Order: sequence, then structure tokens, then C-alpha cells
Amino acid sequence: MDKVSIAGPLEVEDGKLVLRVPLEVGGEKLAPYAKGIGRVQGGFLIVEIQPWLAEKLGIAAGSEVMVDNLDGKFRIQSRSTAHFPPAAAHGARLGRTRVQRPTITLP
Repeated sequence: MDKVSIAGPLEVEDGKLVLRVPLEVGGEKLAPYAKGIGRVQGGFLIVEIQPWLAEKLGIAAGSEVMVDNLDGKFRIQSRSTAHFPPAAAHGARLGRTRVQRPTITLP
């Protein structure tokens, strides 16, 4: 398994909160882990964030989130709580933990 950690902003697309991960910087490696919540379209893995999850994580349009597959599952967390591992994929941004919010692991 290729481990991938990528950070990026949430956007609104067709009234839904989404994260767009370019395929060339790790989206293609994350896509198999995002089945059921993500789709590949136009060079991006597009992951839809459900309202209950956005509320639980304290995120909204413009929020920075981190997604990864570090424990063999698709994980998403607010960037304010994300700890970026040194082996993060190229193209990923680095940050530090500030506020403790939950990490959600999706099956």
C-alpha cells in the first residue's frame, strides 16, 4: 500500500461540500479507499462531505482538511487537528496540531 497524506480546502459544488484531490498528487492512490463517498472526475478525486460529518469535525466551505490512508482506511480530519507525518506524499502541505477535534475513519 502506498501511504498518502494530503491537505486541501473544502469547496461547495452543486450545493454540496466537497474536497477535490488532484489525481496526480495522490488522488489516484486514495480513490480505492473513498468508494461510496468519492468519485473520479476530470482529473480529481472528489469526496463529498456529508453535513453530519462536517458538523462533527467543525468544518465548512473554505476549511482546510487532511485526508489519508495511513491505517488502510480513508481518514479525514480538520487541518487544525492534523499531524502530518514526515513521509507525506509530495504535494501535501505540512502543519501542526492546534485544536483537538475528532478524526473520522470511514470504512
